[in-house]
Amino acid sequence: MAEATVEVLETPAAMAQAVASRVVDVLSRALSQRDRARCVLAGGSTPVATYRLLATEHRGSLDWSRVEFYLGDERAVPPSDPESNGATIRSSLLAGLDVVEDQFHSIAGDLTAEEAAADYDRLVSLELADDLWDLVLLGMGADGHTASVFPGAEEVSPGRLVVTGLAPQAPRERVTMTLNALNQSREVVMLVCGSNKAEALRVALAGEPGVPAGRLQPAGSMTWFVDREAAAQLGDLPHVQSSRH
Repeated sequence: MAEATVEVLETPAAMAQAVASRVVDVLSRALSQRDRARCVLAGGSTPVATYRLLATEHRGSLDWSRVEFYLGDERAVPPSDPESNGATIRSSLLAGLDVVEDQFHSIAGDLTAEEAAADYDRLVSLELADDLWDLVLLGMGADGHTASVFPGAEEVSPGRLVVTGLAPQAPRERVTMTLNALNQSREVVMLVCGSNKAEALRVALAGEPGVPAGRLQPAGSMTWFVDREAAAQLGDLPHVQSSRH
């Protein structure tokens, strides 16, 4: 695994504040160099506190009308379903920023998983043919999965940037960017909190291949923002630069 920076925060709330500040810094830098910035968003519950901070405290921090948003993964559920990553992101982030719907490139939950994956693969292929993502936000599960790339899952479609996947828990059917697609970013930010993720975090940072999050090799930099409980087993891994707040 490439060298990573680990930022250890005392609480999940402090972690959310730090990540929100990083998001603003990265996207502001991108907008100073290009007309538009492109950000891949994480699903699940961990980033919601960060999204709410961006939609309130950081609403005026940059020109959000120049940011394009994408999904790292989605559950194969209708767009209005509470389990939909897109629905969560719309309510916790996008509604507060008053961005137009065209800025959010969601994964079609009203299609079959296979159809939605093929549709999003075409979009992502076009986007990455043009340039890298400016920022990819990701979370990690207690089993070490990231996006909807789970341990033991083989990316069996060479050349595809978006594939279907099966989660161990419901809703099982998923659509996810591959690690290859997620790696094509100037910056990857990983959010991890909770003692139940401490072992997977240690293994991922040690670069063991069985943990999908540990196989990330972004084109640019990568920072892990973790809370104190998740960092409990890190010790002093020699290739990790760690700063504690």
